[in-house]
Amino acid sequence: MTEDKLKHLTTNDDSQLFRSSVGEIKRIQSDKLPPNSLPSQPNKQLNIKHQHPAELDFTYEQTVEGSESVFFSREGVNGKTVKRMKRGDIQIADCLDLHGLNEKSAENTINQFIASNHSLSHRYIMIVHGKGHGSNKKYPVLKNLAVNLLSSHPDVLALTTAIQRDGGTGALYVLLKK
Repeated sequence: MTEDKLKHLTTNDDSQLFRSSVGEIKRIQSDKLPPNSLPSQPNKQLNIKHQHPAELDFTYEQTVEGSESVFFSREGVNGKTVKRMKRGDIQIADCLDLHGLNEKSAENTINQFIASNHSLSHRYIMIVHGKGHGSNKKYPVLKNLAVNLLSSHPDVLALTTAIQRDGGTGALYVLLKK
């Protein structure tokens, strides 16, 4: 609403007080919402007895493009749970951003992140891998690493591409075992 339409709601003194307390403002260029959880690193102070990352034997079962949506679910995962995940209708307990990491660091970080959240009994987590536009290879390295590692991880029940608000094809929602 413009200031003229709001005149009946406030006095000039109220407007002056508000403007002086708010101060200088800058208009933003984007109207995109940030993810509903802040990116964080795994809690390194936890004493986690879990499978060592090197013991997780996974291969690249599939190669996905940066703009491609992905979905994986183990047998027995409730259909309603899957639908809620695909709609983004979940409470994300923690978020990991892999931007800037190389493949080996990202693999170790993902494994630590899963172990940390599993030990805390978190069910839904989000991993932001990016779309791979900055990759030197012909495919998005971190996205493929995340999809293939997570789909072979014993503590992961399901994963799906995040909704646009949370990163779209550059992020994954992950459902962990109880």
